[in-house]
Amino acid sequence: MLNNLIKKSQVIILEGARQSGKLTFALFTVKYLLQKNALIISATEKKLFQRKADAIYNRFQSLRTLEKKTDLLLLKTEWNTLKEEYSYQLFRDELRRIFSETPREVVIFHRFGLFFEFQDRFEIETMFRTVVDLAEEYNKQVIFTISTASDNYVYMNNIMCDFSDLTLDMTEPNLNERDIQIVHSMHKVDQEKYLIKGSDKTLILESGEDSLDTRIANDTVTQTYEQVAYKNKFRVLLVAKDDQKSEAYSIVKYLLSNKKMFEITYLSSIYDVPQNFDAKPDLLFLFIERNDAVPEIFEGFKKALPSSKSFAFFPQEFIRGADRRDLHKTGIDEIFSIYFQLDDLIIAMEKASQNYFYEEALKNIKFNAHVFDRKASFDSIIGSAYENAIFFSLFVYSVETNDESNLTLGRQNDFIFHDKENKKIYYLALNTREFIADIIAYRLQEKGYKVILENSANAINIEKCLAM
Repeated sequence: MLNNLIKKSQVIILEGARQSGKLTFALFTVKYLLQKNALIISATEKKLFQRKADAIYNRFQSLRTLEKKTDLLLLKTEWNTLKEEYSYQLFRDELRRIFSETPREVVIFHRFGLFFEFQDRFEIETMFRTVVDLAEEYNKQVIFTISTASDNYVYMNNIMCDFSDLTLDMTEPNLNERDIQIVHSMHKVDQEKYLIKGSDKTLILESGEDSLDTRIANDTVTQTYEQVAYKNKFRVLLVAKDDQKSEAYSIVKYLLSNKKMFEITYLSSIYDVPQNFDAKPDLLFLFIERNDAVPEIFEGFKKALPSSKSFAFFPQEFIRGADRRDLHKTGIDEIFSIYFQLDDLIIAMEKASQNYFYEEALKNIKFNAHVFDRKASFDSIIGSAYENAIFFSLFVYSVETNDESNLTLGRQNDFIFHDKENKKIYYLALNTREFIADIIAYRLQEKGYKVILENSANAINIEKCLAM
């Protein structure tokens, strides 16, 4: 049973989407399965955490006794500033003191991903190792709650699975139940699925197989949110020879990444496309030479797939109007040369899919300013853009002359970090390719800043962007 696995595990990870019940199950585990007292460490704002805890205790009053038996430690509001000044070593030292002094037998790290900004993700492994070592040294059980929506989830998941004794994934089939799936266990597993549900102001843990079968049998009409939201997936073919995987290919692949609505099949030749006709692909991306655009081939594609939309990318700086007309006649819907504007591609993709997926992703980029005086805040915009598959280019200019006035921007999707100490301007341009570096330099010069381009990169090379 799950309770035996939990009792035998020193390091436990609870992961799932937001509102999937991770904190609730952590509290249930402490009270009923482990029957121990706990210390909760959270990066969440105090008022927000207290509101969430009150909601749990009010709904499940059987957990209310934990309120007085659980200690709570929250990071200071100036945590990011302190982190920059003293590094994560300060946090590690503080954790050692906490583990050595607390009488609580269980330590819960609530929403562990919030302890790190995107640019800090390389600190995750060191911090996680520290916690594991402290748990062993001071004989504590540790529970991490992890949001799969976190900017750092991929990095955390890769590291934590190597060190955890037990990893549980939680999902929400309905408001009163949570499915629990054992993803990883260091101990023998007899049953992989469980169910925890609310009943008469308390919680009940059940074996999940029978409950799931009953739920499906009794409710064959009801679909989960994800089934409804993604029942119409778009099937995509990306066609390119290895030597034709250009920047255009990388950009398209990036724009489609992390989008559940797209199912991508990769092909190395246009002659492999007919073998996928039965799958009825919705979008066809072709990265080809001009002499590969044989009219009979593309006319055959259009005849077999009349409702599919095709995009052709050619390694040419300019495509004549007459050539465009000939290509359109063969059935190619959208045609792009090397120096295509990103907005043109995005508009064409959204129109073809009849889904404003990119526009919706842009709404996830949260910011209160366009000009930053802290590199960490600027990097957080980069991280957010990358996690949402928003394309961007980053330019670093050295400043020769500087009037020290405050910079202003003319474009809604541009961001600046002005490093006055090192005489540099970091310029982040969303939905923009690198070849406009000189245009941005000219705009800066118009504002009184004589600049020279020092370095540049785009979203495809995120490591370089964060190292610049």
